[in-house]
Amino acid sequence: MESIRRRTDIIRDKNDDELTEAEITRWALGMLLKQRKFPFANGTVDAYINWGRWVADCSACNSGIACSPGVDTVICTDCGAKYSVVFPAEIERIEQALLARALRNRNWEPDETADDLEDENKRHGVEKEEA
Repeated sequence: MESIRRRTDIIRDKNDDELTEAEITRWALGMLLKQRKFPFANGTVDAYINWGRWVADCSACNSGIACSPGVDTVICTDCGAKYSVVFPAEIERIEQALLARALRNRNWEPDETADDLEDENKRHGVEKEEA
């Protein structure tokens, strides 16, 4: 079944095998150390969905950071900023509303509710995917 992509879907090893969350964190730290950069706390970021992927923006360097619901902390591999990630309460409803759409339209911002997305789908004639 199709789903909104998470960090484990986006960040893969050299053989394109899935990594665990712990392996992704070790990879991110390794990337920083190779650049002689060290993680530093930088507050919180809001997760959002862009083209069917959970992401957040680094407020220190403006890079994108791959995220996953249930993973509370992420590290920007470009500058080392470490964030607590804020996810919406209605993750499942938001994802279901977006999965009914074409990939290019699977976008959600934190100021939108699940009701907003479902209403948009109705206005545009988008049918809910059957489970």
